[in-house]
Amino acid sequence: MDNLEIYKTLLEGCRNNLRYSQWFNSLSMQDYTNRLKMELEEVLEALENNDVPNLVEELGDLYWMIHSLIIKAIDKYDFSFDDVISTVLDKFKRRKPHIFNKKELALDQEVSYWHKVKSEEKMVKKTG
Repeated sequence: MDNLEIYKTLLEGCRNNLRYSQWFNSLSMQDYTNRLKMELEEVLEALENNDVPNLVEELGDLYWMIHSLIIKAIDKYDFSFDDVISTVLDKFKRRKPHIFNKKELALDQEVSYWHKVKSEEKMVKKTG
């Protein structure tokens, strides 16, 4: 299976989790985000311990849970998976245009540009 097929299978599993798992559906958004925090802590612990096999497993768990959270939130609120993906893609195209243009920046340039754009985004949100 190539990466796209693997991703499609994962996404289908997350969608099926919403359709067919009574346990998943019994969790509130708060319950699920608490579980997500626990998974993140396990990723951090694996990193701290330099435990690569466990890191691979825990990153996989976290990846599953993030996708499942997106699916759960889509079901509860009025947005789509495309909204999530296009929002993050637009954001990072603004903040890191050089990577989409396959250009490398010096570290200080990259950090400076990131902070400049992020600051501009915050100003736009404040002025609405």
